[in-house]
Amino acid sequence: TIRILSRRLRGLSAFFRYCVPAMKTAWFTIFALATCSLLGKAEAADGKDRAITKVVKMLEAMLEKSKADGDADRKTFAKFLCYCNTNKEEKTSEIKSLSTDIDALETKIEELKGSTGVLSKDVAKLKADMADNKLAREQATKQRMKEASAFGDLDKDSTAA
Repeated sequence: TIRILSRRLRGLSAFFRYCVPAMKTAWFTIFALATCSLLGKAEAADGKDRAITKVVKMLEAMLEKSKADGDADRKTFAKFLCYCNTNKEEKTSEIKSLSTDIDALETKIEELKGSTGVLSKDVAKLKADMADNKLAREQATKQRMKEASAFGDLDKDSTAA
């Protein structure tokens, strides 16, 4: 529309050369108002956003969302890093103390295994001694029974005579 108007303006320029300057100003004013009116109607009729405008708005929204996500990620990472550093120090000290405890317990286990071996030998010896003692008691009991029976027979003979 602007090209058409500019062509007509060239044709009218010869006319304007011969007209009074006041008339020239009036024509330019009318032309400017008509152009503004046509452009305003074209924009009003176009009311919807153009495709490129939609794309630009979408990209701007994506940029804002990306910035917000980046800020949130930085805050989350800072918290995570603080958590990791704090836990690393705590876990390192716990590992050192528990390693010392493990060494002490391993030493105690070895001592107890050694004493268990000695005690196992002692228990085996005592069981053998108990078995020998039981056998000796049984033999002594049999011997006493024989002697008691012999004494009883001797006592009967002595009292009968």
